[in-house]
Amino acid sequence: MRILIVDDEQEIRNGIRHLLIGSALADRIEIVGTANDGREAMIVAGSGPVDLIITDIRMPGMDGLELIRHIRTANPSIAFIILSGYDDFSYAREAMRYGALDYLLKPVEERELLGIVERLIERTNKEKEPPLYLTRDEFRALRENGEWKAVALCGADELPEERVRELGGEPMLQWMLAKVHSEAARELGGIYLLTGDSAVPFRYSFGLAAGSEHELRNKLAEFAQRVHHFCRERVKVPVSFGLSEPVRQEVQSSEEMPIDLAFVRAQQALFSRVLLGSDIYRGEDIQEAKHHHASEKLEAALEIKDSDSIVEEIEALIERCVQEGSVSVLLLSLERLLFLVHHRWQVDLSSADGTSMSLMNRTLESLLWSSRPSSLRKGLMEWIQGALARLDPARQEGKVLARAKKYIQAHLQHPVNLTEVSQETLVTPQYLSKLFREKSGETFIEYITRLRIEEAKRLLAEPGVKVYEVASQVGYSNWKHFSRVFKQHTGYGPADYKNRIFVDRVGYQHEL
Repeated sequence: MRILIVDDEQEIRNGIRHLLIGSALADRIEIVGTANDGREAMIVAGSGPVDLIITDIRMPGMDGLELIRHIRTANPSIAFIILSGYDDFSYAREAMRYGALDYLLKPVEERELLGIVERLIERTNKEKEPPLYLTRDEFRALRENGEWKAVALCGADELPEERVRELGGEPMLQWMLAKVHSEAARELGGIYLLTGDSAVPFRYSFGLAAGSEHELRNKLAEFAQRVHHFCRERVKVPVSFGLSEPVRQEVQSSEEMPIDLAFVRAQQALFSRVLLGSDIYRGEDIQEAKHHHASEKLEAALEIKDSDSIVEEIEALIERCVQEGSVSVLLLSLERLLFLVHHRWQVDLSSADGTSMSLMNRTLESLLWSSRPSSLRKGLMEWIQGALARLDPARQEGKVLARAKKYIQAHLQHPVNLTEVSQETLVTPQYLSKLFREKSGETFIEYITRLRIEEAKRLLAEPGVKVYEVASQVGYSNWKHFSRVFKQHTGYGPADYKNRIFVDRVGYQHEL
């Protein structure tokens, strides 16, 4: 029996945990985790199978009642035991209507809790199911045996932030995808699931199947079709699949396991969504590319570390691959680009942070999780900019700052903010803010405000410009706010400033 304990009081969580593992039921249960509210519980429940959730009814954030509603709607097999204070009876009663197994009043009676858990164990043992999630040892054993195996990788495609919020936030999306995969794998049988580690976002699932070569092709295809259809039609979350060819370990002493190659092929197949959109893709459909688009201009730009030219050439490379629509050409072009970066910069990079050829492989692997050309470009450029910054920090800081200032000047009439400019310059907002303070001697806000006031003064000096028009032309949507800021910096309101400029029509102007 796999148990999750949820309560916003750590003392209660620890108390229930010690009670269970110190009881006669210890060898029949596993505490898979604890959580201090419903949202955290959703994440834990989404990372692996759970049979029973013991939860408080009232917690900050997502409370126990909302947690029950979410989980029972998608997975009615999970049982709940409610912990309730005397004043929470109405909540507990509603939870029972949603299918909670029982409720206990705090402080919890040990014998009562253990009795409920024991009865639940006896009930579920009658309908025990094979495990869907592999432990590390189970995965290693399956990985090294002589059976045919195949890998399915599923990745959730990019979603607008509004849609993620509609679904209940990132934890809810993660939990939902995990449960859809679990149900499909359980129904088909013989498919084992692993989820992403800290290096890769959770929004993917690693499915592994073993059996005959023909059976594997059909089983993984059916698994992918079920999940893809359910996510698209029922949940309205687009997902893509990459399926490997079946592989088998022929030589046990081989250093590189076929399943590792199958994972790479599935990942390359999943990468097809960058060019072709959300769908199911097979590794065998990716033909070997005969050419790439890494040009001599790109090589020259890399040689002299010209970041502006590198940006232009990378954008051109991706655009040519998109127009050609060839996944294999895009893959080869990326491999060639990363090789060039490594080859041109390896001495400097090694001295900077000890990187080696593994840098190229790690970078390529992270880029293969992109789901759109825009996210591929962003990820690639962030890495390039980071590498350049390590090689020549002062020079790259100057280039980033110059690019930021150029963007601000070109968009001064818009409500430009730090996040927007940092995205354009491919650095974090915190880093860009630090650059402005340290290199310009003024903050980001001080810089943009100074530019706006200078531009406002120039416009107010123009005879044909109306005073009330100036605010919107320098990025202020609120006239009163603009007037207040303008006066703080010049000592005059906008109208007074304009009047003083033109007080002497024969050409005399006050010096301001």
